[in-house]
Amino acid sequence: MLHTTMKRLIPYILILIVANSCFNRERQLTKPDLLTLHYLEAMLDHEESRSEVLKEKLIEVNSATEFSEISKLTDTLITVISITKEEMINRCGGRDESFNLNEPYSSDCVGNFFINMKYGEELQMHLSNFEDFLIEKNIDIKRIALDANQIEEFEKFPYYLHHDFSEYNFGNTTLTQALVRLAIFELNITSLQTEYLSKVSSM
Repeated sequence: MLHTTMKRLIPYILILIVANSCFNRERQLTKPDLLTLHYLEAMLDHEESRSEVLKEKLIEVNSATEFSEISKLTDTLITVISITKEEMINRCGGRDESFNLNEPYSSDCVGNFFINMKYGEELQMHLSNFEDFLIEKNIDIKRIALDANQIEEFEKFPYYLHHDFSEYNFGNTTLTQALVRLAIFELNITSLQTEYLSKVSSM
């Protein structure tokens, strides 16, 4: 199933993107970033649709209380990410009249936004709360709201081991790359919510 496969692949996709940035700090990715963002948004739409179908199924059997908690957590987290994206875009050049990014490859403002202004810490906190809930409900997940030294795969990239969540996700990162990372987080959240709802609906 797509949602199960994506759940397991997303942490590795994230690590590959970050690792790619390690070796390409001076090279600004253009079309690959935008295409990745487009594909992630398409998959996110699929997962959101599937999640809504499962919610309706639970309501039909009077099991609304079974998903009220996960829905509240998911909605809060998606809202936080949406607000974070728009605030970041506004601080990093904004959009033109056609809604395109004015400065898609600016990077200094992205690091300042997530690291110095602490938006990354807030995002990590909300992601951790979401992951804690799923672990309590016995949903098999691979945490992504971690500092680099907590991620086994980063042992291959010792330079990054002293970086916290904000630094390794958003340091030396262009605006477009930051949007890709946030889209990955959104897809992961929606996919995990779908898995939880699927588990509950099958009981």
